[in-house]
Amino acid sequence: MFLEIDSRGAAKVICSTILFFWISSVGVAYAQNRVHQELYWTRINLQSQVADKWQVNAEVDNRRFMHPDKQQQILFQTQALYKLRPGILGGTGVSLSWVTTPTKSGTMVVPEIRPFQSIVVTQPLSTRLVLQHRYRIDERFFHQHDGIRLTKGDRFNWRVAYQAQLSYPVAAGKPGSF
Repeated sequence: MFLEIDSRGAAKVICSTILFFWISSVGVAYAQNRVHQELYWTRINLQSQVADKWQVNAEVDNRRFMHPDKQQQILFQTQALYKLRPGILGGTGVSLSWVTTPTKSGTMVVPEIRPFQSIVVTQPLSTRLVLQHRYRIDERFFHQHDGIRLTKGDRFNWRVAYQAQLSYPVAAGKPGSF
């Protein structure tokens, strides 16, 4: 089995999962009106194992509007991951992004700094198929603006995220290797 958990451990996992989803649902309750946007993304993701238990990731993400083809966001992200035990990684990192925001007089670029922490749990489902769970907490700092130009100060909010990902490597290798 992937994780050996006794009854006390199972209770902790269940309570943690319920708490995580409750906290996540609070954000949905405060969601603002959404605007439909057609975007495409290009991404470069570099991963490097720097020591037995350490991995460093670097990513550049370019998000653009489709019609017309204009910059929407550019994002740089770096992260250090530590192997806590087989199949479980803990990490921390920072994202820097610049979001192009429409204004009354054209566009404005709003910078954001986003430190974050994450836990990644890898669960092999077969010899090649892997299910990965990522839990992440972001501390988001947006530069203040008045709708026309940037002003002094930052606005802060939390972001709690969960991501499930299935991986099936096309080349032979150890699934979920680190």
